Amino acid sequence: MNCPNCQYVLFGLQDPRCPECGREFDVTDFAFRPGSVVFLCPNCRQGYSGNDEHGLPKPRNFQCVRCQRHLAAASMIVQPIRSNASAEELRYGNVWELQEQGRRLHAFWQTVKQLAVRPGEFFRIAYGRDRMGALNFALVCAYLTLAPTVAALIVTGLFAADAISVVFGIALVPIVLALWIYIASFAIQIMLVILRVPDATFDETFQVLAFASVALPVMIVPVVGLPWYVAIIVAGLQNMHRISRGRAITAAVVPLFGLMGILTAALLLA
Repeated sequence: MNCPNCQYVLFGLQDPRCPECGREFDVTDFAFRPGSVVFLCPNCRQGYSGNDEHGLPKPRNFQCVRCQRHLAAASMIVQPIRSNASAEELRYGNVWELQEQGRRLHAFWQTVKQLAVRPGEFFRIAYGRDRMGALNFALVCAYLTLAPTVAALIVTGLFAADAISVVFGIALVPIVLALWIYIASFAIQIMLVILRVPDATFDETFQVLAFASVALPVMIVPVVGLPWYVAIIVAGLQNMHRISRGRAITAAVVPLFGLMGILTAALLLA
């Protein structure tokens, strides 16, 4: 079990953070050889075995039988009990999360390409914790969507005629987008609870909604943009939360179309 960034051995650590490079990690980012490790409660050191297909405790969240503390498998201590103990990385970061300094534009276009061609793989290897990075990607997509409108206003001279309103509208973009992503993520989280998916974290759902903003520039053609938007969210929920496609579709479609219906009704009544 090594740090994906610097290869430091992560076995036996109380704090889920690499002491060498400082990178945070989740135990559930790894798959373990069955029976080769034991998972310890950080509070009382009660041991638990891994019993799912990745050699991890199942369920991922439960109450310790000794100290009664709530435990999350993602932050338990992993202790090897066999000489052949090993761990395979399940999440090692997608192209946006691993972008190199000064290559943001390259990372952006590669992210767009992957979300268009292989969204499931993109989310399968995502860290699931970089909420701000995902939101930054969404903002770039939003401003790219807005760019043609601003260009048209400049060409027609309407920008100069009402520059204050246009600038105010541009400034509202990040607020409106972030608000939508937070509300939609919260609604989907509620649906995931109803569907009995207890291990789904809000950060993971938030990232799915943020990266789905890649479909915004083509929303001008709803029959293309909306299905793509929903398809990305379904692929993201399925791979980030490791749930069935049926559950992912239900968790995405019911809240999203419910929110869209409420928003449409509000606009018609305004």
